[in-house]
Amino acid sequence: MLHEAIRKNLIKTAESGDIFSALILSGPEGIGKRTIAREFAAAIHCEAESGRPCGVCPSCVKHKTGNHPDYFELTAEPGKKNISVSAVRSACENLFIKPLISDRKILFIPEADLCEAPAQNAMLKCFEEPPPYAVIILAVRDLSALLETIKSRAAIIPINPEPEEGIRSFVKENYPDSAKNADFIAAFSCGIVKKAVLLSENAELSEKRAHLLSLLSSFSKSRLAAIRAADFLSENQDGEEFLYELTSSYFRDAAALKCGGKKLINSDFSSQIRAFSSSHTKKQLVSALSLLAYAKNDKSKNANYGLFTEDLLLRLWEVLHD
Repeated sequence: MLHEAIRKNLIKTAESGDIFSALILSGPEGIGKRTIAREFAAAIHCEAESGRPCGVCPSCVKHKTGNHPDYFELTAEPGKKNISVSAVRSACENLFIKPLISDRKILFIPEADLCEAPAQNAMLKCFEEPPPYAVIILAVRDLSALLETIKSRAAIIPINPEPEEGIRSFVKENYPDSAKNADFIAAFSCGIVKKAVLLSENAELSEKRAHLLSLLSSFSKSRLAAIRAADFLSENQDGEEFLYELTSSYFRDAAALKCGGKKLINSDFSSQIRAFSSSHTKKQLVSALSLLAYAKNDKSKNANYGLFTEDLLLRLWEVLHD
């Protein structure tokens, strides 16, 4: 179980009934904050004496179907970047209405970073004078985005990236079809659960990965290989973030080998990467890796993704043949 210690402690708290009125879960995007918060909320409302959340009692069933009347989530409106002041005020007013079927009423804000200072000030009343039955859960990527007056009134639990071994075991236990790629997924996901799940569930990404790494392995042979790789990236813009990170991981592995490193992200392609690494100097590989790092900042600013990828891959080819 991922983040096992944190989840066990929160469930123990729920079963004891000695529940804090406000909780902040802090950690990178995709780390599992939403899953932990929802499990904690279900455990609070669960009707079982132990083993919460049981998953079968009426309250747990309501949580599973998203229909529990004493649990609600506040998110930004579609098309809006931030959660509005009026939405926060409405949620706080709702929190002061007594629960309908449970002893506790729970408000969860999955992306509390989206509440700017005026909206956070609007929720202060809930933190300063919460009704005795209320539980507020905030999830944030950046703890510094919250006002000190809010942080000082809540229990704060940092959610850190999972160790590689934890991700590897998670993939093997929950996604047997992806077990053969568990080492890559564990290394590539950097402890981010959401990324590991995406890679485990999407067989198409595995096929695209194999094709792209094959194209990158041909970089040493001809300039045409760079154009083909650029075309492939341009044609698969829907997976651009993954493919861009994958390209960076390939060059990182090649540079690591050249510098004496042994741990590869793409260990299942080690023979191709070793051959590629041996065909280039350390200076060329480190320069290529630096180019990819700098280009990542420019990617979001470039309206024409096709031109961006072609220019980047050709520049990479030039760096490798300088």
